[in-house]
Amino acid sequence: ITQGKYNTIENKFMDGVQFVTNKRYKRTSKSAVLLTSIDFYLIDTAGQVLAEFLHEDYKNVYPFENGLARIQNAVGFYGFISKDGQTALPYDYVFATDFKGKYALAQFNQDGQSVTAFIDKNGKVIKILPAAFKDLDYHGDKPYVLLKNKETYFFDGKPY
Repeated sequence: ITQGKYNTIENKFMDGVQFVTNKRYKRTSKSAVLLTSIDFYLIDTAGQVLAEFLHEDYKNVYPFENGLARIQNAVGFYGFISKDGQTALPYDYVFATDFKGKYALAQFNQDGQSVTAFIDKNGKVIKILPAAFKDLDYHGDKPYVLLKNKETYFFDGKPY
């Protein structure tokens, strides 16, 4: 499908799309090699490029979860794209998780304050949490977040 255009295939096709990459390296000594840049491409099953995320503007891409993929821009902020490669949620999040079911956990600035909240796929704040994010874990197959104040919440916004 890719005809040797990319040097890494990320994960697997999900719903007809997949991320592939071109990684560039530089030899720094006889035995050391340094990764210098990564360009990410979203392709369909025919190998057509739907979107490019070049190293000058983007740091990382993450697999699609529940219809959206989390993308980190060069500044370090997170946003989300849809499977056609279009921006679904802007790069406004200082931190964000993938969508676990209907919601993602996001940290963003609101009126000069850092806010940690669950957001839906439209970016609507579902529940503002009382403290900053510390860790993500699972109770069986249900994801939950641990906050710095030691409170825990499932991804439906309900306390653990």
